[in-house]
Amino acid sequence: MLGICPAAFIKKDAVLNFAGRLDWQLIINQRQDTRGPNDSKMRFNALALLPLLGSALAQLQPNFTSDAGVQIYNPSDFFDTTGPWSLMSRAGDTLYIAGMRGIVPLDNSLAPEGLPRIRQAFQNMKKLAEFADVELYDCVRLVVYVTDMFRYRPLVNQVQIELWGTDANKYPPRTIIEVDRLNQDDIVEVEGTFHMPRKHKC
Repeated sequence: MLGICPAAFIKKDAVLNFAGRLDWQLIINQRQDTRGPNDSKMRFNALALLPLLGSALAQLQPNFTSDAGVQIYNPSDFFDTTGPWSLMSRAGDTLYIAGMRGIVPLDNSLAPEGLPRIRQAFQNMKKLAEFADVELYDCVRLVVYVTDMFRYRPLVNQVQIELWGTDANKYPPRTIIEVDRLNQDDIVEVEGTFHMPRKHKC
């Protein structure tokens, strides 16, 4: 459960993150602290954050739950799916993220072909994991589909190093497969499976 101190202080234009899920730029009126006129920090009332907190928790509600307890999620501020499928699901302690392509959630456009698109595909998977309050190091398996192994495998490796670092012991198991064709003639698709203990709110 999140705890917010009513007498908390934040720096001006600070970006707060609730449980690693959603970021907001707080726009609040500056008010000098009693410690002196040169103090650049601001005091705010925690009650002002309740609507934002409510929005965050609303994002974590499943769109559908089966009789067996499988939960389906389609976060409203992510891109729309391109067919009859969902973005992620949870069964027990496992989170399944659908194959992510290099779609920019802001406008549903495709990132430029090559490294930017591959990077965007991984970032989309990462963002969905963050919605569920898990991180990349909780990934237990990756499956990557590319349309040209010789051309795109090195770029996939580059992006994974950017995200997971250079410690080879921290990389999740991965299968990379060359296919003739992907959805909408795309070049890459990244599918992730994550461990998600019941303590998480999703």
